Amino acid sequence: VSERIEKEIDKTIFNILFKAYKILTKSYYLTQNMLSENVIEIINNNAAYDKKTIAENQYKNIKYGSMYSNYKDIVDFSWNIIKRKQNNISDDHAKTSGDSLFLDMAEIWENYLMSIFKKRYAKEGWKVYSYKFMTYNNQFFKRGLIPDIIIEKENNVIVLDAKYKNMSYIKKDYDRSDFFQIHTYASFMESHNKNVLGLGLIYPLQESMGTEQLQKNFSEHLFGETEKETWFKVDGIKLTEKTEELTIEKEAFLNRFENKLNLTI
Repeated sequence: VSERIEKEIDKTIFNILFKAYKILTKSYYLTQNMLSENVIEIINNNAAYDKKTIAENQYKNIKYGSMYSNYKDIVDFSWNIIKRKQNNISDDHAKTSGDSLFLDMAEIWENYLMSIFKKRYAKEGWKVYSYKFMTYNNQFFKRGLIPDIIIEKENNVIVLDAKYKNMSYIKKDYDRSDFFQIHTYASFMESHNKNVLGLGLIYPLQESMGTEQLQKNFSEHLFGETEKETWFKVDGIKLTEKTEELTIEKEAFLNRFENKLNLTI
């Protein structure tokens, strides 16, 4: 005797994700170019969810279980988008001056990079995560260090910061504070006996990086003149409106990192 259980879409989770997606496409003109073909098909086949309302208690009573445990962060983020949209609509000022929606695009860029690194490198044994490290815990001036993306395997780490800023390869685009920040992360990791393979600042690019630009934005050694075998690079992904072009840009970007991982491990 056997019993077969069919996997079904959790309607509340899907409704929240779907409504957040619709808000982003309407208010920020986001396209489907960052979605897989499977996700696009699901969205197109479930347009009826757009008219369904979601109560606060439905969100709070979601039971994720093992199947949906990885969805919690994106569901919480989507719910915040929905609530902000509702608050904007109910605001008297918004009714007279037009609707508005405030999103942290830097956070969206960071989450996007985190997801593609996890998808590519987690299966190869690399742990991809972010973490808040506290410094000077017992002092008045204690501070937290929060690298956006850490890629770690055994005792080897790569530390990356996602920067949602303009990058057109002119001097003013290379922010001084970003430069010092990422090198501070490297020093902290080394102080905790980590082998820092490389550092990187990752931007959304206006144009694809050519061979010459890649060379100018990469150093084999930390600070350029030391013998320390920790590389430092400025890199990114050119964001395009066409899915096929974005896929090519994303894969080229990931391959550049994969080459460095293969060389150092």
